[in-house]
Amino acid sequence: IRRLMKVIRPITITPAKVLSSTATEVYSDWSNATTYNIGDRVIYVDNIYESLKDANLNKIPKSTPTDWLLVGATNKMSMFDTQVMSQTTATETLSVSFAPGSTFNTIAFLNIQGNVISVSVKDSVGGTEVYSESVQLDNSTESVIDWYTYFFEEFDYRSEVVFSGIPPYAIGVVDVTITSGAGEVVAIGSTSVGNVIDLGDTQYGLNYGIRDYSIKETNEFGNTKFAVRAYSKRMSPVLMTANTRLNYVTKTLENLRATPTVFIGTDDPKFPTTIYGFLKDWNLEISYPNHSMISIEVDGLI
Repeated sequence: IRRLMKVIRPITITPAKVLSSTATEVYSDWSNATTYNIGDRVIYVDNIYESLKDANLNKIPKSTPTDWLLVGATNKMSMFDTQVMSQTTATETLSVSFAPGSTFNTIAFLNIQGNVISVSVKDSVGGTEVYSESVQLDNSTESVIDWYTYFFEEFDYRSEVVFSGIPPYAIGVVDVTITSGAGEVVAIGSTSVGNVIDLGDTQYGLNYGIRDYSIKETNEFGNTKFAVRAYSKRMSPVLMTANTRLNYVTKTLENLRATPTVFIGTDDPKFPTTIYGFLKDWNLEISYPNHSMISIEVDGLI
């Protein structure tokens, strides 16, 4: 069985590409006629800013960093920013429509919360549906390893879903809906849309783990205190790639430098190796007449 490492060459989704969203905002748009105080938050050009001063009047947030602190993307745009932990949230149902603006065949959703996520793709705005699929996020059967877990463990839900095999259309439109039970929160942390590329056959020995940013401090009496913080994933696979594909694969890796990207360590579903992050380093070894080995290091984003 071949276990391919794949990467989704990403398309940036700007606010102009988001056609509609049921996500609502907590904060109001910035106004040059309103006086803001320390801690007040506003929305300016699809980002949230926090006032750093009292009597803050007619200071444009984006242009005055001494008066305003950039907090992050708005609720609507959080699912399209470069952070996995920042989520677009809603109650019971979240529906979003966007047009990537170029061809794509794969969409990945990470750090999601809900019961069902559905994706529909039309060949154009108001056009014909060419793709439709729904995924149940209940992952409890995968977590059952014995009778004890069957009866006593809490239900487990998938937090990552990849929709592939989408027919490529240059002006395609994506409709995403994620639903949950009555009164429950639904959320999408990251959306990556683009074309999937096979980098090579993942070899056994793949290293996969996390980098924990929590603080653990132990005093002179041996008492330990914890400050729980975010964590990021990391992965170090070794790939075997046909020499006839080396130029294509290495050019792909070169073009992905300093670019937030979804990496899938192996397409075998029993191995959880999907990371939204960046290519930290890679190294090529021309090992055999027909095949070469590529070592890759991927660091996840928070």
